[in-house]
Parts: sequence; structure tokens; C-alpha cells
Amino acid sequence: MSIKLKVRQIKTIDDVSADVRDAAAKMNITDASETMVLARQLEIVKAKVLEKKYPALLGRSLVPKSPDGDNASEFLIIRYYEEYTLAKVVVNYASDFPLVSQMMREEAVKYFSIGNAFEYSIQDMRNAAKLGKSISEAKMATARRGIEQKIDDSIFRGVPAIGTYGLLNNPNVPLVVLPTGNWASASGEQILNDLNVFVQTAVDNTNTAFSPDTLVMDAPSYGLISAKIVGTNLDRTVLSVFLSQNPYIKQVVPSTKLNKLDAAGTGPRMMVYPRDPEVVEWEMAQEFETFPAEVHGMVMKTYAHARLGGVSIYHPLACAYADNHA
Repeated sequence: MSIKLKVRQIKTIDDVSADVRDAAAKMNITDASETMVLARQLEIVKAKVLEKKYPALLGRSLVPKSPDGDNASEFLIIRYYEEYTLAKVVVNYASDFPLVSQMMREEAVKYFSIGNAFEYSIQDMRNAAKLGKSISEAKMATARRGIEQKIDDSIFRGVPAIGTYGLLNNPNVPLVVLPTGNWASASGEQILNDLNVFVQTAVDNTNTAFSPDTLVMDAPSYGLISAKIVGTNLDRTVLSVFLSQNPYIKQVVPSTKLNKLDAAGTGPRMMVYPRDPEVVEWEMAQEFETFPAEVHGMVMKTYAHARLGGVSIYHPLACAYADNHA
């Protein structure tokens, strides 16, 4: 398998100004002061948008980001090593010692690009300059928000059309059938038992090599366990008792993206897993970037781009899904 390398030149603020001057020349803007104002406006926009702090979408906080991202590669090769070892009691002069062995398998993570664009006319630029406002800041911010939303969705679900998986649809993660299920009609004690069995299954599947610390679930189920009482004490909800008594789970996170994510795609899903880069990571090759504006008549069009891969779950048995709680 060959890897195609691409060299990309990083644009500086001076390069951006030069791009604007070139675009202005194409538009027959000959006023040097006007060109300077427009260039300065674009510099301000790019700097402000790149520095702006956006509300964190859940995907980035739920899955550690791999440090191996490379915007010049098409694939990332992950090597998995498995060892087989056994020792036994041997006698003097024995030669039938059990052999140990190691096996290696490779998995290729494919990078893919996502993007959008925004445009503005020369009159938009002149109006903004006259009012002393930064041009297209809102449009660039909206473009970045769209990129971030797609990244978040990819972390959760991958992109099935190109064969990548997300955190919540990996075919190697076991699906646990809860003892009670159907929480709408279950008691608080039954729901609490389901949660504890769910977590313990993931612990047992790795013989305690890994312990889940995070439970992510659909929003309606989170609302239910936040209100459902255990016993007769109104202060003892299923969620509060579970978090106080379970020795493994440190955080329960709700998300509407799990509302229709079960195997049939019609009901909710929840997942337990260790938020540990040894178990799960997502691949990011290129964070949000924009390219020099292209001139089409009196309109300037700017393309925005990011590049990422899917979510890699290195130890699927350390995780677990459950679908039958609705």
C-alpha cells in the first residue's frame, strides 16, 4: 500500500494581505487605501475566528485525540500485537517446554476531508469597511461551527459510507442484554441493578485489565434515572445512588445523539468504556483551516477544510453497548 505525500505551504498574515491585493487587482480596485482597508479587515477576521473559544461539542471531550495525525497522509497504520504464553512444571532433562509466540496484525485508518465555504461580494466588503466592521466574521465563524459539528458527528457515528466507525457503532464492541430492560416500567431498584450489571460485564470481559470510567447514554434515559427514586427516600435517585456506590464509573454523560442509535436505528443506545487513549482514540489530521479567497466576478469565495479519521477502539472488550433499556 502506498502513501501519497502532499506538501502544503502555510499561509501567513502577509500572504493573506497579498492574496487580497491580488483579488482587488482582479476586481479593478485601484484605490490603494481601500485595498489596504480590505486586507486589514480580512486579517482581523481570520485572527478573531481562529482565537475564538467555541462551546465544546461532546465528541472531543469523550474520546482522547490521537497525537499521530498527519495532514500529508492518506492512511494511518495501526499495529496490534498479541502474545500467547504458557509455562508448566518441567523435570530434569525435559525438552518439551511450551513455546511462547507473538502475532501482529495491521489495521489501516483512512483519513477523509470535510469542508464548506462562504462568500461575499465586493459591495459587502466596501460596506463593512465604511462602517468599520470586520467583514464576514460571522460567516467564517459559521463555517467553523459547521466543521466542528461534522467532526462531532463523526466521532460519535463515523462515516459509514466510507467505512469508518465512531465511538458508538463499532462492530467489535459487545452488546449487553440488560437483565430487566424496558426502564419505562421498571422500578428504581431494577434500573440500578441493570446499570451495575452493565458496568460489571465490561470489567469481567477483560478480567479486570481495564475498568470503565464513563457511561454515555441517550438524553431521555438520563432524565429518567435523574428523577427515578430508589426506595422511598426522595433524595436517592437512581443516578445519585449509582454514582455514589459504583466503584468504577466517574461520570454519566447524556447526549441526544444516542437517542436513535441502537442496532435497528430506531431506539436509544448507551455505552460504558474507559476514557483512556490505550483503549480508544480518534484521529485528527488537520484542524479547521481556510484557503485564499477565489474571485468570481464581483464575489469572493473562501473554502474551509478539516481532515480527520475515524475512532479506533483498540480493546473492544473493555467497552460495552446496551440497547434494550428503552
